[in-house]
Amino acid sequence: MAISSIALVSDLLSSFFPQDRDGLLRLLSRDEHTLKVVQSAAPPGSAFETLCHQLAKALIGEDLVFDPLLALLREARQQRHQEIDAFLCAFLVRETASQLARLGPDRLNEWIRYEAPGPLKERLQGKTKDAHTVAAQFPALIQRERGAALKSLSSLWPDHSPETVALDQLIRRWSMVAEPTLSTILPTGAAKPPDPNDLRQFVRTLDRLLVWRALLDASQRPTHQLLVVRGDPEQSLGVFRERVRRDLSNHARLHTVRTFGPGQDHSVATTAGGWAELLCEAIGHAELSLSAALWEDTQRKPALYIVGLNEPLHLGDGGLSKDELSALVDFILTLPAQLPALGAPSPVRLLLPVQVDAALGADDPVFKRIEAAVEAAEATDPRGAVEAVSVGALKLPDFDELRDTLKERARRRPGRVLTEADWAKIRAAHAEAVARRAPFTALAEAIWRALPLWMQEP
Repeated sequence: MAISSIALVSDLLSSFFPQDRDGLLRLLSRDEHTLKVVQSAAPPGSAFETLCHQLAKALIGEDLVFDPLLALLREARQQRHQEIDAFLCAFLVRETASQLARLGPDRLNEWIRYEAPGPLKERLQGKTKDAHTVAAQFPALIQRERGAALKSLSSLWPDHSPETVALDQLIRRWSMVAEPTLSTILPTGAAKPPDPNDLRQFVRTLDRLLVWRALLDASQRPTHQLLVVRGDPEQSLGVFRERVRRDLSNHARLHTVRTFGPGQDHSVATTAGGWAELLCEAIGHAELSLSAALWEDTQRKPALYIVGLNEPLHLGDGGLSKDELSALVDFILTLPAQLPALGAPSPVRLLLPVQVDAALGADDPVFKRIEAAVEAAEATDPRGAVEAVSVGALKLPDFDELRDTLKERARRRPGRVLTEADWAKIRAAHAEAVARRAPFTALAEAIWRALPLWMQEP
């Protein structure tokens, strides 16, 4: 098990001041900020180990580890800079692991596979893809690669969220760690793999066209919509959510797309009012009522709100509690009364992506409750302005569904054409992936590998 951040700081203090309570407290009293920590978190008469633990906890809580604690230690122990550097690196690995763990294991794996820089992927070959193992590779990356890896995470969270603020801090703090020597940049004997180019973009544009088109059709109607889409864990519902968030808000689509839900900064939503407050915060008008915030957010163009910050809707780890699900149902039922009148301003669309049990499908209890709620909201809307729309279920696309996307990609390469041999190779890759019941992202990767090289160019 990885050592905790508190344990790292506690061990650092006890190592530099072994059983020297007075010396440790004198050092921390040199700065006004750490002096406050001494005054509030140094229990008199406590054991030295307890003292170090309490001080470490307080220093982390007040964000005083990087400044001034390390500066004080460097000044007091000028011959021990290497130990301080080693601590700094280990502490940042721990903090980076905590940031990566916020994604959840499935989302983390998708990020590694499709968006993390090639040097990081290379170092992870043959290793477990848990948050701490991934973070442990950062010291071996040069600063540009560390920054690129962390910046690529920013699209997974709302702008200005606590997660993106923490990312900015990590990027700045990793710049304090010296770059590795040339011999440690690449694993011993490893050949540098080709860059995946726009594999992630390819996966997103290949993503279940039938469901995507159903969503686009609904979003072009002049009514408010409650949109429900489902998929089991093998269908990478997170990839579809990302496509909606990115593609539906581009200049051609002209939507405002936002995500909201419990989880950000440890927030919960166990009442319909709690869900309404989270949506107002996502809109940027926490001070307004929901109806007023919706009115402000749809003045110029339609708004689509994806329910769930980082994960599709489900119960359990990384998902909703039972109380939060019940509150979400209540929120859906009360939402129609909060929506602006049709025609002035633009429509509001609520997208509810539900992760279902593969064996249950539409009979999954979470999906059934949400589907019943949107249908009841439509039926009881006195103005008849709300549509309940089942966008569909994500599943492995058949070959005909993929064909149009691949033909369109080929057309963007002047002077190039897919030959019969190319199509045969692609068809064989699709058939093999379907036969082994590969998840969607694995099928997409298999198609990617079957493409001629000119089709893989960005």
